[in-house]
Amino acid sequence: MKIDNTTPVIYLVDDEFAIRDSLTLLIESTGQIVKSFESAEDFLANYNSEQPGCLLLDVRMPLMSGHDLQNELF
Repeated sequence: MKIDNTTPVIYLVDDEFAIRDSLTLLIESTGQIVKSFESAEDFLANYNSEQPGCLLLDVRMPLMSGHDLQNELF
């Protein structure tokens, strides 16, 4: 599926590979597009604010927590 700036994306940020991988496979099985990131910093470096979507965050991550990331975005 081609992704453009109008295609909704599920953004998944979790520092644990097994969780990230499992949730990505589960969500993709419903036909959704998933972009996963291993850290809040990785997400911020690659995030396109013009792309609509939903953000699923791990609350406890090293360096920047999910709460810290939410505060950064707002």
